Amino acid sequence: MGEYTSLALDSADRPRISYYDWTNRDLKYASWNGSSWDIETVDSAGEVGQCTSLALDSAERPRISYLDWVNFDLKYASWNGSSWDIGTVESGGYVVGYTSLALDSADRPRISYCDSTNFDLKYAAFNGLFDIQTVDSAGYVDEYTSLALDSADRPRISYYDSTNDDLKLAVTCVRLLPGDLNGDCYVNLLDFAELADQWLECNVPFDPSCMQ
Repeated sequence: MGEYTSLALDSADRPRISYYDWTNRDLKYASWNGSSWDIETVDSAGEVGQCTSLALDSAERPRISYLDWVNFDLKYASWNGSSWDIGTVESGGYVVGYTSLALDSADRPRISYCDSTNFDLKYAAFNGLFDIQTVDSAGYVDEYTSLALDSADRPRISYYDSTNDDLKLAVTCVRLLPGDLNGDCYVNLLDFAELADQWLECNVPFDPSCMQ
């Protein structure tokens, strides 16, 4: 019955759950009203609702990112107070797994997800329209994404690099620092360790290949 679940709590700690109804192939949403569950169908157009991610906005209205398994599209649903507004974030490719949704301080949706056409990690930010960026395209990096926004609404994305069997973190820095070799927005001993590791591997300080 319920697959690809995502849970959020409202200000009264009441649970809200988005999930895929495998029996009917629909996206559903369940909310606890204090004595029973209110369950409604969000989207039933085709086979929809896999890989859901749920967030509540500042008015505690639900927002859900999910997949359209028939068209291999990334979709987004938001409750406007009386009905669900449903739209397509990305289409024309092969988006088949792993979405993560967060809302910024203005309740604008941000979604990290996996492009299985190119095996890339992508990020979609709504600013009137969805602006889509490729975050990482080095190898097969299209699995198990999780998104959070920092206090300045900058995205942080954890994900799995199956090419190298690595856990990775993608961050957005306010500005680029020349000494930030590992891309974590700081210049510290970790960057020195990165430099030392490269230095020892190359062992020819003025060889141009050492600077790559």
